[in-house]
Amino acid sequence: MEILEQVQGKRTKITVSKEGDRLFLKFGDGTEIQSMVDLKNPLLPPLTDHYWNYIALFPLINPDLKSILILGFGAGTIPRLLNFYYPTLEIDSVEIDQEVIDIVKRHFPIGKMNIIHDDATHYLRVSPKSYDLIVLDAFEEGDFDESLLTDEFFHALKSRLKGGGIVVGNYIYRQDIAQKYKYFFVKYFKSRFRLQMPRSYNYLVWGSDMEYSAKDLPDGGELAPLVEIMRNQTKVL
Repeated sequence: MEILEQVQGKRTKITVSKEGDRLFLKFGDGTEIQSMVDLKNPLLPPLTDHYWNYIALFPLINPDLKSILILGFGAGTIPRLLNFYYPTLEIDSVEIDQEVIDIVKRHFPIGKMNIIHDDATHYLRVSPKSYDLIVLDAFEEGDFDESLLTDEFFHALKSRLKGGGIVVGNYIYRQDIAQKYKYFFVKYFKSRFRLQMPRSYNYLVWGSDMEYSAKDLPDGGELAPLVEIMRNQTKVL
């Protein structure tokens, strides 16, 4: 794998590398990939078992969904995926590290993505906007940013969520993080679910005050393989 650029960010080392026709973004010295782009089809992330592909199913769970907030931009894999499948959605992405934004702009396709340089909790407190879907994808040194697993953060999070809105978070399994996720999702949402990614330690957890069910997902066309996994393997949290 060829390293194209490596810089020290606000919190961690940031590396952009290339292997064949794929670009990768990594944080820290670990092996976990934060974002990936196929240069042969840069607007569409490959439909693999990576957690980011499953985010594309939430507009199917809630067909009335119109606005999305993503906390943790990475290289823009999630907004890029959502823009491809749902071009009319309004998507904002918040990234705490300006170095991440700058290096990504130098190497990855950005297009019309709206990137906001801010701390996630601060943005939730001061923003006048509210959203139908909020995605927690903030990582530090390969692990979920635990500073967001607080009452202060979840209170601010719910204040920006529209009625019937969904919050979905992603983490790599660690018992302490899994327990904190469960604690806060049970405390703040009436309906909570968890999905483990196939052949992975990645988990998605989502919650809402509406009674959504993965079993009610439509077939999903090109996304059908992911729909089938979510229908059959989602568990109540």
